[in-house]
Amino acid sequence: MTDEQIIAYVDGELGPIEALRFERAMEDDAALAAAVDRHRRLRATIADRFAGVSAEPVPEKLLRLIERDEAVIPFPGRRRIPFWQAGTGRYAAMAATLVAGLPACKEKGPAEKAGEQIDHTVDKMKDALDHEGPAEKAGEKIDEAVDDLKD
Repeated sequence: MTDEQIIAYVDGELGPIEALRFERAMEDDAALAAAVDRHRRLRATIADRFAGVSAEPVPEKLLRLIERDEAVIPFPGRRRIPFWQAGTGRYAAMAATLVAGLPACKEKGPAEKAGEQIDHTVDKMKDALDHEGPAEKAGEKIDEAVDDLKD
């Protein structure tokens, strides 16, 4: 488990299922249980040190900063979107871009043209390096014609 997961567990930020999994992991791992104990003690120490500060009244100067001003327009809170819907607009935009761009791809670009030239050159080299010359090819044609006549 990471330090972030340990702190989240100690702070009570894990969901019920995650907390249960974490507790089961602690039962099997003494080092994890010790780390949780250290974080709990640290949390208690910090809470004790700052307990008096949290009980102090908020200074008037800070209160004035957070008071409502008639010139300030409150904005509504952000609506939470489930994670499976968050990217839907982006994916739709990417799909639309691909569909719109496909007709423009009918022309061959420089890479395709270069590839065709390489393929053509390779074919020429194969023909030039072929160990069967024109005489062998002509002989094969004659053999094929003789075989056809025999049938």
